[in-house]
Amino acid sequence: MFRDVSGDLRDDRAANHDVGQPEVTFGLLGPLTVSVGDVPVIVGAAKMRALLASLLLRRGEVLSVDSLVERLWGDDLPSDARNAVQTYIRRLRTLLGTARSIIVTSPPGYYIDVPPSAVDIDRFRAHVQLAGSAQARGDIEAEVRELRAGLALWRGTPLSDVSSESLHRDEQPLLIEERLQALERRIDADLRAGRQVEVIAELRALTTEFPLRERLWHHLILALYRSHRQAEALNAFRDVSALLREELGVDPCGELTQLHHRILTADPSLHPPSHAAAGSWVAPSQLPPEVNDFVGRAELVDRVTSQVARPPQASGGLPLVVLSGPPGVGKTELALHVAHRLRNDFPDGQLFVNLRGFSSDASVRPEEALSGFLSALGAPANRVPHNPDQQRALFRSMLAGRRVLLVLDNAGSPEQVRPLLPGSPSCSVIVTSRDNLSGLSAVNGAHRVPVDPVTALEAEALLSRIIGADRIDSEPQAVAKLATACGFLPLALRIAASNVAAAPGQTIAGHAEDLRSDDRLVALTIDGDDQASVRIAFDHSYRELEPETARLFRLVSLAPGPDFDRYTAASLAGVSPAVARRTLSRLAMANLVQHHGSDRYRFHDLIREYATAQASHDGPEACLAALRRLLDYYLCTCEAASQLLYPDLPRLRKAEQAAASVRPSWTDSLEALDWLEKEVMNLVSIIREPALQECGAPVWLLADSLLGFFIRQRQDSAWLTTLQSALAAAERVGDRTATAALQRGRGRLHFRRNEFADSLACYRRSVEISREIGDRAGEGRDLIGLGSVAFEMQDYLEAARYMEEALPLLRDSGHREGGTTALMNLGIALLMLGDADRGVKCLTGSRSLAEELNLRNLSHRATAGLAMLQSWRGAFDEAAKEFESVLDSWTELGYVEGQAETLRNLAEVRLESGHAEEAIDLAQQSLGLAEQADAKWMVMGAHVTLGEAHLALGDVEAAHERLTIAASLTAPGCGYWYPYTVLGLAGCRRITGDHEGAVGLAREVVENQRPRLRARAHAELARIASALGNDAEAVDHARLACDISGAYGYRPEGERARGILRELHELPPSDT
Repeated sequence: MFRDVSGDLRDDRAANHDVGQPEVTFGLLGPLTVSVGDVPVIVGAAKMRALLASLLLRRGEVLSVDSLVERLWGDDLPSDARNAVQTYIRRLRTLLGTARSIIVTSPPGYYIDVPPSAVDIDRFRAHVQLAGSAQARGDIEAEVRELRAGLALWRGTPLSDVSSESLHRDEQPLLIEERLQALERRIDADLRAGRQVEVIAELRALTTEFPLRERLWHHLILALYRSHRQAEALNAFRDVSALLREELGVDPCGELTQLHHRILTADPSLHPPSHAAAGSWVAPSQLPPEVNDFVGRAELVDRVTSQVARPPQASGGLPLVVLSGPPGVGKTELALHVAHRLRNDFPDGQLFVNLRGFSSDASVRPEEALSGFLSALGAPANRVPHNPDQQRALFRSMLAGRRVLLVLDNAGSPEQVRPLLPGSPSCSVIVTSRDNLSGLSAVNGAHRVPVDPVTALEAEALLSRIIGADRIDSEPQAVAKLATACGFLPLALRIAASNVAAAPGQTIAGHAEDLRSDDRLVALTIDGDDQASVRIAFDHSYRELEPETARLFRLVSLAPGPDFDRYTAASLAGVSPAVARRTLSRLAMANLVQHHGSDRYRFHDLIREYATAQASHDGPEACLAALRRLLDYYLCTCEAASQLLYPDLPRLRKAEQAAASVRPSWTDSLEALDWLEKEVMNLVSIIREPALQECGAPVWLLADSLLGFFIRQRQDSAWLTTLQSALAAAERVGDRTATAALQRGRGRLHFRRNEFADSLACYRRSVEISREIGDRAGEGRDLIGLGSVAFEMQDYLEAARYMEEALPLLRDSGHREGGTTALMNLGIALLMLGDADRGVKCLTGSRSLAEELNLRNLSHRATAGLAMLQSWRGAFDEAAKEFESVLDSWTELGYVEGQAETLRNLAEVRLESGHAEEAIDLAQQSLGLAEQADAKWMVMGAHVTLGEAHLALGDVEAAHERLTIAASLTAPGCGYWYPYTVLGLAGCRRITGDHEGAVGLAREVVENQRPRLRARAHAELARIASALGNDAEAVDHARLACDISGAYGYRPEGERARGILRELHELPPSDT
């Protein structure tokens, strides 16, 4: 209940993107299937399957309740059919968990709001439609591919496990007919493609299964005739003729009869088409596109290919090739050329990463690369472990036995590469580096392949591709001089060729002479400066730029992140975005920047180094001024996004909004969130920029404006890095307000990661500074944080004290949102302590304030707290109703953590009311959502409830497994769930006969501040004593449990304690 320690984030529609809505898919083409994300959902009830199938078959259309009643029951109606439909709708929404909002209420009924791609019948129809388009343009192979893809979605008879007489009567025959028509079209296309032999066996089986479909007989007869089996074709015609007369009393249709006649007359138009069938499947890939002008290197390509494509059985070792050579020599182009050439040899995919080992930017850490690889391989982000060793283990496990090719580009050292190597010899790896990486050869058995400059003939071929054969042929000697001036380096050759192509009025000889001026070719032979040859070409390209273009080229290289857009460039250069876009287009045409997605650009690392060197000539003041302009732009734009997405989040300063002309304009919060997601690495990079750190620029303001994004997107690693850099900068200039705010942010981050000692230290430092500078609102928020940590440390008296101390500070400083949070948290702490009257008063008051302020997050949490008390008092129906209302609200808002928490609450209600199996279903749903949200505290709670439910069913092994997992997720004695875990494990030990261990565990909880837990602990000790034959001790503990439960109104605990006393004959059986 205390996990949102600030209560400052308004839960509006932007919250839908805090974790990401999982994809929901449905299958009707066979037994009904449902998946939410990667998790199958079992729809067990027959009526729920019929309800869901009815909605899916009319996807997006409102079905009235009356029509749904007819689908579900036909003429055999229940007493209250409309109410029954509503019950099934509610159960279906609960079953869908985070996807429950797709079932939409719309008078006079309901509809399902999912895209066509979510339902297999709609995907099938889309493939059929695409096949029609392919047929219209004469692309037979595409037509066949689409029809095969559509037919592959069929898993059997549609709606086979859906019990609905009307669906089987009205819908199933139509679906079956759709499949048969698509199948006939696919076979017809195969025949047009010349695959008559391949389809005969299939057609014989189909004509046996569907003997009255004349179209199938037509295809069979034609296939036989085209396969030079005329006698069999005529026999097939006689068979179908006899069958039709016997079964239907009719002769074959005109098309069949005409085909028979054409066979008898040897009609030449029946001959198979001359073209051969073709087509291949292309596996998905991360590989960047090849350069269009790759030439030569045939021997090198063959050498690398033979090593990379070595079959797994050829050697027990991992095929590992290192391409090494000077910058600009074409290592990456060679690696990509080979990788694309071998795509079909690696059907399980190809992975690519630029490790930036020799870049002016920070190199990519192995764990960062692994995180990207794991995501590409399908591992959900919230399941990727933080520990690097665990990341590597998961990566190698996922690649075990798979045929995957990895291209690790621009590696700086063996240490950067080794964590990214698969453990399976079925994979292969290509590494490119300026270094020889001899350590990989010595330790990992890498095969090193030196990459040298291209030959004169290859250089000429490359220049010809770009400049044009006519100009090359007219100046052969000048071409040789130009290639020599470029050092035969492909990168330099391409840039020089682009300059030549862009200046048709100047001769190639003139360009070559420019490159040779000042005797700079001496640089080609100087050891230790392997950029020199490229710099000559860059110098020439640079001198050809207009002054303003050259200035933007220089300044945009200062952007500290991996890529940039026109707004970034405009800010650095102090020009308008329109000018920046035109200038970037000219630079892209000159191959000085590269397009990187829509309206985004990046540098090749060598060109960036060159451009940065040129920028240094402008002087440190000009460079620092450009970075300050960029910081101002990022701060204003980030502030605008944060204001749109998280309007109630307190910030250090409301930055002045940048005019719409110099920053992106967004139509809604989703576009603002998209901007943040694209720019976050650039924002983090500028906060860490040394030049800004050293000059005291207020980078902490940018870090502060990113707080809401990091909270909602759960990017904890980036958040921690940002906070550390921003805190160092704020402390360097002595900004106490910023230091307190950033320490508060660190406290919140550590709290969310269950690092309570670190969180406590940060909040204590923050409250100390807030008091020193007289920041009452900040001090109040710090006290809320300290109270939250105290709550997780199970010190509820201290938690309540902190909240009570925070209330007047927040009220007097006008921070009503924080005051509402403190009041709600105080109410929860009081409930934990058994002070129900004050707790209810606080929760009711905080809910009223939250509704007044439109803080739906806090309103729903207060409602959940009140419902929790109802459940403790045994009012299970009322509690369930409140929790279901909260669950509906969380689902509407897309707040996954809230959904997980409420589903667990509902599971507890069902468990306490004697429905353990239903509790397990709900807790499993909660666990799935909690893991998706990476909410460790809620994962722990779901495991605890699952353990308790399994224990109630007598499955001690399953209970022990769940409770042990829960215990591993927090430090001993810490966390709301820890004592529940201890009591559950005590129960497991008691049942398995380890009474001594059980007593030790239960006694840990007997002095807990929560009276409800004390009652449970005494009840467990009573059971243990009874199992040991110590009836008197058992009676004492049971009576204590009864007394505590009675004093505080805990009905379920009281009933369990009285049950123990009845078993001990201390109460009559009728006593309640």
